[in-house]
Amino acid sequence: MSGFEVTGEQLQEHAAQVGQIAQSVDMCRAAGEAVGFGGTEAYGLFLQALLPPVLELALGDTVELLGKANDLAQAISAGVQSNNECYLHNENEIADLLSSIAKEGW
Repeated sequence: MSGFEVTGEQLQEHAAQVGQIAQSVDMCRAAGEAVGFGGTEAYGLFLQALLPPVLELALGDTVELLGKANDLAQAISAGVQSNNECYLHNENEIADLLSSIAKEGW
């Protein structure tokens, strides 16, 4: 374990898991964009003018929210990766400083 009580490998694994979630959410968003509602076969003649526009409106909002969730998950993954780099850099700097102090005999 490092001084931050987490290893670089753990952070990298976590970033990869969040990245996989982002990919799954993006697949859902893409599927939502490909789906449409309409036609008299599904809703009948009476509801075809009412129901499909309402469903399209809800689907559009859902697709937009999935896109934002994907952006968020990607940002979290990138943030964890960046933190990992900072942690490892700090660990190396501290180790170098302590080695230098030990060599000087302080």
